[in-house]
Order: sequence, then C-alpha cells, then structure tokens
Amino acid sequence: MLMGGLFGRFAGALCGDLGLSTSVSGVFAVVGSAAMLCGFKQMTLASVLIVVECVNDLSLAPIVMLGVAVSMAVNWAINDRGHDEEVIHRRQLPFLEGEPPRALDAQVALDLCPLLPHDAVMPPEATMLQVQRALDHRDVHYFPVRDDSGPCLGIISRSQLETLVNPSRPFSSFAAQ
Repeated sequence: MLMGGLFGRFAGALCGDLGLSTSVSGVFAVVGSAAMLCGFKQMTLASVLIVVECVNDLSLAPIVMLGVAVSMAVNWAINDRGHDEEVIHRRQLPFLEGEPPRALDAQVALDLCPLLPHDAVMPPEATMLQVQRALDHRDVHYFPVRDDSGPCLGIISRSQLETLVNPSRPFSSFAAQ
C-alpha cells in the first residue's frame, strides 16, 4: 500500500506540475494505495472500502473504484493467478488448489479408479492377502475402497494399511469406514 501511495502521489504531483490535473496529489495517493492493495490481494470491494473509510471521504469512492478496476485488469493481464498463489507456484510449495484442473471438470472420482492397478482397489472387507497385494504397488499412496457394484466408499492411505499389516495386531479382515 505504501508503494502504491507513493507512486500515486508522485503521479499526482507530476500531473499537477504539467498542468494535467487540478486535483490534490493526495487523491492520487489514495487511488494508488487502493490499487496496489487490490493488485496484490485481489479484494476489489474490500480494498475500496478500507481505503475510502481510512480517508473518511465517500466522494472518493468512484475514482478509487476506477483505480482498483484498472489494477485488476493489469494484474489479470500479467498473472494467471493472484500474487499469493503465484508466489506459491514459483517457490513450488506443496499446496492443494482450491479448484481442480480444468482437464478434470468432466470427471468424477470414480473415473480415476481405472488408472490404478486392479489389486490397488480395496473391497470393503479385505483379507490379509488382498491388503498385502495392494501394498505391493509402491507407487500408490492412497487406495480407494469400492463395493462390487461400483460406488467408491472412501479411501485408505498406505500408512493406515501398513499399520493394519503390523503383526502385533492380529486380524483377518477390516471394514472400510
């Protein structure tokens, strides 16, 4: 916000010196501050409300809205995502997206089951042999639990299955929850 305010004040002073504007350079600072906040956080209405309330002048709302709209248009032209999400992707931080990739829009979870080996799909009540065969697939970390009729009842993680296979816990089958 400080950078936006400084840039806005500089632009306002420059426009005033060139005779392009009769507005006070502080108005440009307010618009620049809101535009910078909105460009980083992508909170259009909140940015306008915060900045207009801070200066206690509702007559600035339309020009602040215009500045925020321009900053959003520039941001969308430069980045596919918001600043926070862009930093997460560039630093390659582990982060679960809020939305699935567009390639998966027409699919449901059950459509992904054929990608798994047959032994990796667990029945609701599995024998020790079935659990061991599923664990033999080292590249699978989560195992869907399915009925014979097809609906996916849930998933179970590799670590949970490995805990169940531990010989200190005798059992012959388990039920999916």
